[in-house]
Parts: sequence; structure tokens; C-alpha cells
Amino acid sequence: LIFNRKFPTVKKWKKHLIAFVSYFVLFIMLCITIFCTFVVFYFKKKQLIKAEEENYSDTTTMLIGYGFTLLNTIQIKLLNYVYRYIARTLNLWENHPKDYQRNNSLSLKLILFDFVNCYFPFYYIAFIKGQRLFREICVNESCIGEIGAQLRTTFLINFFFNFVEVGLPALSYLTNKVKIEKSKNEAVVAEAKMKGQE
Repeated sequence: LIFNRKFPTVKKWKKHLIAFVSYFVLFIMLCITIFCTFVVFYFKKKQLIKAEEENYSDTTTMLIGYGFTLLNTIQIKLLNYVYRYIARTLNLWENHPKDYQRNNSLSLKLILFDFVNCYFPFYYIAFIKGQRLFREICVNESCIGEIGAQLRTTFLINFFFNFVEVGLPALSYLTNKVKIEKSKNEAVVAEAKMKGQE
């Protein structure tokens, strides 16, 4: 009872169906993440093979590697933003009766997705790409170097996004402060002119 009123209940089968749909959407998003990562690494492999066949310079080959790493990092950020919106919408749709249930459900969804989305490229490079079984070799046959490049690019992109996330409100605050000071100064000047005319 809430305020002497009965809390509306949802039938169990409907609650289970909504939870199933919610976690099925999570599964689909995880599959999309894994697929996108494989696609990026596939095209990276194709471009590196082409660079080797056509004797590109080492700098060009390195830029190709960093370009695809950058693309993979942007894909991670984009899918994170998309899934956060989807997870919040699904969580509201689940209509949990208590705050802790709502928070636990949202946290579980976000942690599972972030774990796969953010770390799958590193697991792919470390455990799949380096194996001869898959006929795929790392850049300069050093998977550690490729993981390092992936980490550097990911950290730089995250730093940029975090800087923008913090910097834009601070910049907005400073511009508003300057506008307010300017309008105050204009008001003081206008008031002084009016007193001078009297």
C-alpha cells in the first residue's frame, strides 16, 4: 500500500515478457557491436594487405592502422550513446516498482553492454587476431603494439569527448558571464547619460 492505496501490479507473464524483450534487445546490440568490430578489422586487414602489396611507406601503413583504430573507437562511442538511450527507454518500459530495482536493472544492462562494446576489440586483437589458426597477423607481427595503438587512440578520443563534455558548459558559463557584464556596463553608461541630460 502506498498512501493507503494499492500499488498497481503487472501480471507475471507480462513482466517476464517485457524483461525478455529488454534483454533480447541487449543481445541484438551486443551482436551489432561484435559485427561492427569484425567489419572494421576486416577492412583494416584488407587495406594493410593492399599497402604491403603496393609497397606503401611505413608511415602510410601506420596511418592506415591508426585510421581504422580511430574508426573503431568512434564506433564504440557511437554505440555507447545509442545503447544508453535504448537502455533507459527499456528500463522505463519495464516499470520497476522500486528505485533500487530500476537502478539495478539499468546498471546490469549498461555494464554488460559496455564490457563487450569497449573491450571486445582488445580481446579480438589479443586472443583471436594473433592466432595462426585465423590466418590473420598483427601489424608488424606485434599484437602488443597493435593493442597499444588501440589503447592510445581510445584514450585520446575519450579524453577529447570528456573535454568537450566538461568544456562546453564551462565555455557557455563564461560567455554568459561576459554578456551579463557587458549588459550591466551598458546599463550604467545609459543611466549616466540620462543623468547628464537632466
